[in-house]
Amino acid sequence: MAQTISEYCENNVLVIPQALFGMKDVSTLMHAGESAIFYKTLEHDLLDIEFVTRCPCLVYIESGREVITTHDNHTYELSPKTAALFPAGIHLHSDFANTQGLLKAYLVFFGEEVLTRYLSGKRKFTDASTDTNNAEQALCLIDGSDSIAAFFQSVQVFASQQMQSNEFLQVKLQELLHLLAFQNKAGFSACLAPSKQSASAKRNINRLLENTQTLRLTVNDLAHLSGRSLSSFNRDFKAIYDMPPKQWLIQRRMQHAHQLLQESTSSVTDIALDVGYENSSHFIKAFKETYGMTPNQLRS
Repeated sequence: MAQTISEYCENNVLVIPQALFGMKDVSTLMHAGESAIFYKTLEHDLLDIEFVTRCPCLVYIESGREVITTHDNHTYELSPKTAALFPAGIHLHSDFANTQGLLKAYLVFFGEEVLTRYLSGKRKFTDASTDTNNAEQALCLIDGSDSIAAFFQSVQVFASQQMQSNEFLQVKLQELLHLLAFQNKAGFSACLAPSKQSASAKRNINRLLENTQTLRLTVNDLAHLSGRSLSSFNRDFKAIYDMPPKQWLIQRRMQHAHQLLQESTSSVTDIALDVGYENSSHFIKAFKETYGMTPNQLRS
């Protein structure tokens, strides 16, 4: 049964473009191999959607507003007739609040065949200083233009006439890439080139830790899940929370346990397991050190 993006993301990270096929709120306009053009329409708020793209992806906003958050908490607001190009392999979060009407946007994915053909004509794209500086960014912001808007209008016409073939999609995507490059010369090719940075695999620590299921994990597990080495995770974590991750994890476990003890009828043993303690004695000791009383004393 077809799902909406919201329904799918309740239990999954959105891996695109693969996950978009067959979505209720996403239409496939053109598709061949790794390359595709989609059109999404969102009516209701869609917040904290984590996604990762398997190939470079362009998002072009036709109407509405969408906020993109990177792994290091930089945010970018995309408004009508603006776009962003995401390199392959990066983890991002999307937030849409329906305060200014529906969100209507195009998602374009550039497969390897398209990129090879385009980049083969850009001999010095890896050497340009503007591209080198921009390569450290998680995405490339693109100013819209009438020509880019006209391109997507033509895509709708061709899709309605079922003009589908690999060769035709190749031509249209080459056209789009040249339009984008002409409009935004600085840093554009860096977002298309294969990523050489491990930063692309990093996930947003704040968003990751909002899920209480992570309280069951060790610091090593969290580092791995966030796409970082243990030393890198400790460094990035302390920069955000101003404390070591182990100290933060104990505090959050105790806070969540305190809430569960007051709001649920679960046993102390079950609550200990919920917050990552297999040994309930260790949990009771940590709880007493934090609150000056045992879990049962809190409930009595």
